[in-house]
Amino acid sequence: MPLRYLTPSGLLGSTALAQLLIKQSVPKTLPSSSIACVFCAPLVYFILPGSLFQVFLFLLLSSLGLSILWFGLYTKLQKLSLHATKESLRFKRLFEQSNDTILIFNAQGEIQTVNHRACELFHYTRKEFIGMKLNQLYPAENQGELEATLNVLLDKGYCRLETRLLKKDASTLFVDFSARCIDKKDPQIHTIIRDISERKLAEESVKKAQAQLLQADKLASIGQLAAGMAHEINNPLAFVSGNTATMSEYLKEMLELLLLYEKGSSSDIVIKKNEIGMDVIQRELKGLIDETNEGLQRIQEIVKSLKNFSRVDRPGQWEEINLNDAVNTTLLMAKNEIKHIAKAELQLGEIPGLNCNPGEISQVLLNLIVNAAHALAEQNQEKQNKTGLLKISTYYEA
Repeated sequence: MPLRYLTPSGLLGSTALAQLLIKQSVPKTLPSSSIACVFCAPLVYFILPGSLFQVFLFLLLSSLGLSILWFGLYTKLQKLSLHATKESLRFKRLFEQSNDTILIFNAQGEIQTVNHRACELFHYTRKEFIGMKLNQLYPAENQGELEATLNVLLDKGYCRLETRLLKKDASTLFVDFSARCIDKKDPQIHTIIRDISERKLAEESVKKAQAQLLQADKLASIGQLAAGMAHEINNPLAFVSGNTATMSEYLKEMLELLLLYEKGSSSDIVIKKNEIGMDVIQRELKGLIDETNEGLQRIQEIVKSLKNFSRVDRPGQWEEINLNDAVNTTLLMAKNEIKHIAKAELQLGEIPGLNCNPGEISQVLLNLIVNAAHALAEQNQEKQNKTGLLKISTYYEA
């Protein structure tokens, strides 16, 4: 049958067929009916050639299809625009209402935008922030750190550190600085800054408290040893005191003898020599002086050991010490604590100087010696031994 005799029902059928085919091949974002109308408009031109009705129907279908197509595209674009606007507003609210400080800057360290929290933290206005160089927020001594941070960001794309930054009034604050480079070709660095000044102050307080506790522990150890040290000092002090009393008596008698020499009475001098036992005084006086000097030297060593242990003149300083001397000093400090428990046996080798904090090393040695003595005391009690043996040795391995 010729095309010009195609009935209206056949035309509608072909239109439906075209619409069905288009549904399978055209994206759902465009109305298939509009495309079907556009598709069928030229088809009518060939079905009804030379007819006025052809021209009218062609224009009608074309206009209708294009109108529907335009309306569908407009509706879709409106929906996409509305969705983008909502997402933009949502992001802006998140950006502005964040509890963290957010800065966005470029590879040259030039700040491009900030949120409201940044203005509150650093006391700058948003207008002052835009275009500001990031190095204005860094103290002079930390400028090198900023350059290193930017290099790491551009190289690895991410960086996190704790540092100090400056407020507008030049006061400093400790911050946790976390940054990520979004695009290495056109770098945009998104930074989250959190104020950790309170945490740092708390950490400093904890460190001070720990230092005070360590000092208190040292003082407690000295307090426990105070009775023993008093006993150690009292022993030489007792015979120094006794020797001094004896030498005072001898001196008094020798002064009386000296007066007789001045008077020139030979008989009285002989009698006085025999009376005071001058030969005995001569024999004993040197021994008394030597014993007194030994006792005073012993007291001096104890005081020196106590001073070295406490390090009251050099608190917290590092220096080179001889570990063997530290062992001897500490053992002297703990002598009264261990003398009824164990006998100390020293095997001290040749060792080089040790660079350390002498006070802390002495505290460690004291704790080791006292703990070992307490363990031996328990062992002695179990085995019913009177005293144990505490071996202390030092050596050096290259």
